[in-house]
Amino acid sequence: MVISITLCIAMLLNIESASAESSMIRLETGQTQSGYEREHHVKLKMVSTDLRLYEVLNDTVFLNIDAPPFRRQSIKPTRLANVIPNHPVQMRSNAVVDLLPRTILSTDPLLPQQWNWTLAKDSVGINIAESWQKFGTGGKNALKQDIVVAIVDGGFDYRHPDLSFNRWRNWNEVAGNGIDDDGNGYIDDISGWNAQTETGEIESADHGTHVAGLIGARGNNNRGIAGLNWRVKIMYVSMGQTLADTASTMRAYSYILKQKELWLATNGKKGANVVAINSSFGIDAEKCTDGDFVIWNEMFNSLGEKGILSVAATSNWNIDVDTMGDIPTSCDSPFLVSVTNSTRTGLKSEAGFGTIAIDLAAPGEDILSTGQRQFSGDPSPYSAQTGTSFSTPQVAGAVGYLHSVMPAERLSQKPSDLALEIKDVLLRTVTPTQDLKNFTQSGGVLNVHGASLVFKQSNEVLASR
Repeated sequence: MVISITLCIAMLLNIESASAESSMIRLETGQTQSGYEREHHVKLKMVSTDLRLYEVLNDTVFLNIDAPPFRRQSIKPTRLANVIPNHPVQMRSNAVVDLLPRTILSTDPLLPQQWNWTLAKDSVGINIAESWQKFGTGGKNALKQDIVVAIVDGGFDYRHPDLSFNRWRNWNEVAGNGIDDDGNGYIDDISGWNAQTETGEIESADHGTHVAGLIGARGNNNRGIAGLNWRVKIMYVSMGQTLADTASTMRAYSYILKQKELWLATNGKKGANVVAINSSFGIDAEKCTDGDFVIWNEMFNSLGEKGILSVAATSNWNIDVDTMGDIPTSCDSPFLVSVTNSTRTGLKSEAGFGTIAIDLAAPGEDILSTGQRQFSGDPSPYSAQTGTSFSTPQVAGAVGYLHSVMPAERLSQKPSDLALEIKDVLLRTVTPTQDLKNFTQSGGVLNVHGASLVFKQSNEVLASR
């Protein structure tokens, strides 16, 4: 019986020969997971309830058929909305360059080496240092609520001494008891979630650790560097170091979406006030309009409706994303901010570009940040790295920082409207350069102080009324 049903479905789907990817399916509204499993003799694994998205386990639906499952179909099986190949994704960084000593002696001693935090005649950084002096160092909004920036990556050394005090904690969950204490659908998610193993155990890796330090390494704490936000809360969501794919990515995004929905529904008593997600990974030279990838765009829209901007690194290939595509930076969700890499002098580095797809640039050459320790007592490592992976967290961090400078009245508006306003301000306050005018939509490099001034001026207007 199983084989006969399988063969029938395989013929209906007009399977193409390709690499052995697993697949996901979207069920139509009203169709249940258990019902579909019984009807088609398959086993499904939930990826996102919001998108009705499930991963097909063990390719059971195509037993004894020498072809990848669920490739592009000409006829859909009963009550199946979409079939989506589970493409692998890659982290977007270049080689690590260890430049700095590992011994920390004084308050943020390496801060002077973080060239990207300033804006000078011969060094086009993001100009956050000026805002620190005038508007504070970030972490809480005008309502005294924690601001949370989520990172989806392969792993994190979140116990690194320059990161540990700024990690988001789920205080409504009891560690290690195997119970979903807060009723959010996840067990023991104390500091975030592992979308690959579906546990609260988050593995350690250098790439995600470097990203995290740029967003929120603790400032003025007698060690290392300072992140863009000195007191922001960082939510760590791993999608696996070696098996990252579309399914694990969508699970990771879904976890973050659930936490923001819970925060909104409980008026901040549960969940997390996530305002941005950093995604320093992707798939080179693929188009978001392709049926295989439209689910990415839908997820960004779902996150945006809850007030979350998705900030994504474009390819480290020197390609025109407008024509060749890139996942996810070719997606056209208004809630997506696509970032490329700029040099010290404000030129585009070797990275993707596009005056439609790529919103802005941020420094990405020799960017100093936190590194992964080899063991718990290892002296705190720091290194400089290059790639769009490290441009992007500066933009994600900027989103969090702008939430800290805006007036309380602004925070009360519809979450999606606030997210779109922040994106608009970021793009129209860039530091323009002649080179980037030809390669990005905004024509320039992120300028956090310029964006902060927009909200500061709006504060003064509101106060005068």
